[in-house]
Amino acid sequence: MLFAACLHTARLPSAEATCHYSVGPLTVHSVYFGTTVATESVWYSGTCDWDNFYAGGIYDPVTDGSCAYVWYYDSGYSATQGYSCTTNGRSYYSYTDVNSNYYVNFDLGTTYHYDCYYTNEGF
Repeated sequence: MLFAACLHTARLPSAEATCHYSVGPLTVHSVYFGTTVATESVWYSGTCDWDNFYAGGIYDPVTDGSCAYVWYYDSGYSATQGYSCTTNGRSYYSYTDVNSNYYVNFDLGTTYHYDCYYTNEGF
């Protein structure tokens, strides 16, 4: 498993978010040389409700032997929060905010590629 090496020190552009505080749920994609290798989206639309609990889904769209991962970073907490290793398979996960500020950074990718600095705000 690859652990992301991104620095998470500031809030990121809300355009790259799964729960967007003013728009609602969005889907984010990790793209590697023009191919979507991982997708993250909300498990159900009501999860963006400002209660510090998030339910999401990670999707592995390609047949390449890798897994799709989502890594969470929140006030000293960092861990793989969800993963899917089945081609065209989706795995669901949940997260409770550790500091109750409705905000967390995360990375999305595979064992060979990841994208940094996504945000989840308003969950």
